[in-house]
Amino acid sequence: MYVRLAFAIAAHLEPEILVVDEVLAVGDAAFQKKCLGKMREVSGEHGRTVLFVSHNMAAIEALCSRALLLDSGKLERDGLASEVVKDHLQNMMIGTAFLIRDEQTRFVKCLRVTDRNGNPTTAFQIGDSVFFDIELLSLELVEQPRLGIAIYTPTGERIATLHTHIQQAEDWSFSGRMRLRAVWTDVPLNTGEYRVDVSLWACNSELETLTGCASFSICAKDVYGTGRLPDPSFQGYLVPKGHWELRPVIFSKEAVSPSCPKRTNETGALE
Repeated sequence: MYVRLAFAIAAHLEPEILVVDEVLAVGDAAFQKKCLGKMREVSGEHGRTVLFVSHNMAAIEALCSRALLLDSGKLERDGLASEVVKDHLQNMMIGTAFLIRDEQTRFVKCLRVTDRNGNPTTAFQIGDSVFFDIELLSLELVEQPRLGIAIYTPTGERIATLHTHIQQAEDWSFSGRMRLRAVWTDVPLNTGEYRVDVSLWACNSELETLTGCASFSICAKDVYGTGRLPDPSFQGYLVPKGHWELRPVIFSKEAVSPSCPKRTNETGALE
């Protein structure tokens, strides 16, 4: 509520420079939508400056023309928002790969994208099933953990989440080494490259989150049997299971259009 009140006051004071720090990290979807709308209004219609601080890459790319990347208070990159976001996401994936390779992660020791036979692969077709093999390690007992695998677009928009707490009813725990497999069946994603994050929680505390620990690509496929391929550039990220029913309507010569009633003559007979 404090953040909502603070943003409402700041947005209506008509400042020359509006500083918004992680406002999208709180509140529900409606509040976040209002925040984004107000920032667009301030920067677009009124021509004022908005300094937007956030980890939401999609929002930064959508709202900002210029971005500054800070690391421990130091300026690492200054340029077009789309270029800075792209470099930042790539660097995060490289950093995570080094952590896993050097065995510096705390709990999540490995996440591999595989086919149904367990063979590592990163290439799938629209409608294929994607398998995620995870290896956990803990020297102490971890009770009632929750493990989530999040799928993101290249710009950091979350598309879907596979989560033990939602998709399986049994409580579980582990100590030592444990292997799990998550399966996303009949993946409806359109063609493109997708990022995979993994996060491990115990009760209400976050144990470890690895950003960009894997990726996979979806290749084109004639899913509808029409000889035409879905195009993500104007159809979006998802390929729905759908079909059309085309039923031509045949009008007889005597049919009367509701918007154009026939006229009557003075005697009341139809003309």
